[in-house]
Parts: sequence; C-alpha cells; structure tokens
Amino acid sequence: MITFKEDIIRTAEAIFRRLRSDPASPWAGDVADKLESLFEKGKFIRGSLLVLSHDIFGGIHRDDALQCAAALELFETSILIHDDVIDRDETRRGMPSIHTQYSKNDVHHGYSMAICAADVGLFHVYELLNSVSHNKTEIISCFTSYMTRCVYGEMEDVEMSTQNEIPTEDEVLRCYKNKTSTYSFQLPLVAGAVLAYTHGKTIETLESLGENLGLLFQLKDDELGVFGDEKITGKPVGNDIREGKKTLYYVYSVPELRTYFGKKKISETQIRDVQRILVESGVKNKVSDMIFLYKNTSKEMIDTLPVSIKFRNELKSFVDFFANREK
Repeated sequence: MITFKEDIIRTAEAIFRRLRSDPASPWAGDVADKLESLFEKGKFIRGSLLVLSHDIFGGIHRDDALQCAAALELFETSILIHDDVIDRDETRRGMPSIHTQYSKNDVHHGYSMAICAADVGLFHVYELLNSVSHNKTEIISCFTSYMTRCVYGEMEDVEMSTQNEIPTEDEVLRCYKNKTSTYSFQLPLVAGAVLAYTHGKTIETLESLGENLGLLFQLKDDELGVFGDEKITGKPVGNDIREGKKTLYYVYSVPELRTYFGKKKISETQIRDVQRILVESGVKNKVSDMIFLYKNTSKEMIDTLPVSIKFRNELKSFVDFFANREK
C-alpha cells in the first residue's frame, strides 16, 4: 500500500515550528511537542489516500495535496485527543494519551488541558488549508462539511453508549457512516479529486466508495475489538466487550450474552466464552460476511472510475489492507 508519510510530516513541520516559537504563551512549546509527537506516530492512511486521489485524477498541484493531507492528519490527531477524553482511554499510538500526560494526579486537569491542546491543533488545520493555492474555497467547504459530519457521528456514538435500548443495525451503520466514512475516506478521496479539478459523477462515485470503505474499516475495527490478538492490537483482548461498545456484535447477540457487554471486571475465561458463543451462534460469520460484501463492492466501484489499471490496483491495495489488517 502506497504511503506519503514522510512527505506529509515534512509539510507539517512548519506548523509545529511556528507553534513552538509563539511567544504568546509558555504553553505553546509544550502543546507543539505533544501534538507533533502524536501526529508523527500515525499511519497516515487518510493523508496518503488524499495525495493518491489527487495523483490518479491527473492533479498537478502536489504541494497543495500535501498541505491538505497534513491538514487532514492534524485533524485526526486532534480529534483522537478529544476521543481519548470521551472514552477515558489512557494510551494512544503506543504512548500515554495526552490527557494522561497532563493529569498530574488530577483527572479533570488532564482532560481540560488535553481538550485545549486538541483545539489548538484544530485551529491550525485551517492554517494549513489557507496555504492551498488552487480551489481553496471548495477545499475548505469540503473539509468543513465532512469534519462536521464526523463530529455528529461521534455524538451519535456517545448517545448510543449511554442508552439502555438496543440500537438497530441501521442506527449503528448510520453512526459509522458519519463517524468513520466521512473524514477517513470520503474527505480524502473527494478533496484529492477536487484539487485535480474533477467534478460530476466521478465525485458521486468517490463519495459512495468512501462510504463503503468506512463501513469496511469500522466493521473490521469491531472484529479486532472482540477477537483481536492483544500482542498485535496493543489493546486488551475482548476490549469492546469489556467497554460495552454498541457494535453489531452487541446488536446481533442473544439477550443473555449482552449482559457481559460493559462488565468492567469480566474475566478472560468469560471473554473467551463470549467469543465462542459469538462464533457458534453465527454472529461472527454474519459480520464477516458484511466485511466481505463491502470489500467486494468497493473494488467494483473502483473498477468504474475513469483511471488507469495501475491506479485502480493502488486503490484496491488500500481495500485489501483495510479488510485484512490485524491492528
């Protein structure tokens, strides 16, 4: 799978350098260090997909594409800080989460400082976008629209997690479309194409492709959250069971099995029992079939794009990566 990680990191360096040298506050350097450290530990899938989209549609403004890719990766870094506060996660990308680093034995202090640091990152997303030389208005509108939908998706996720009612399959998938498909796949695919002055039906196809890829990615994420190998994922085995995540595994489970979801002190033996019942009852296969469907549908959509076989295969390599990843 092609990646532009090093190019994106170099593009973002100016932002962190400017932040670090800001005389307005003694916190500037610390915030810059924390943001940059977390930023550089990302996989850069979204940014790379944006640059690839620009390239495959014949774009000639690679510097603009890298600016947009850096903006997208900084957006992700910032919302992950917020996400860790919401979920109370103590680690992120193999390091203590930002709120944990700031906590000083005071959880509320850590949350407050982390939210502020993430806000700084979000403001500088637009600093990067403001450096774009071509189609700037359309690009900023594109980012604003998809990033807003992503936040709505997070709100839907938070609301579902606090309700006693069992969400429907449609409600879970709508949440995934807003929370994951928008900024992770639709935004990079569409923004890259817009930079290459692509319009019309192709943009509609990219939006549909991005939606499918988001569902594929999130369902695979759910699979790893229940059945993933702790040594590979870096998260405790059965973490989504322990956290009571309202995934399709929860929705499709028999009633007596749902009582184990959200049980903080669930034992490893009980987790293995839940995993076994999910397999024996056909729930695991049902979700796996959906992953297979979104994988194949995504590849079929790619085949309709007006690009070379070489570029289609590069896009398909992303699809295979999302479907087969182990972390």
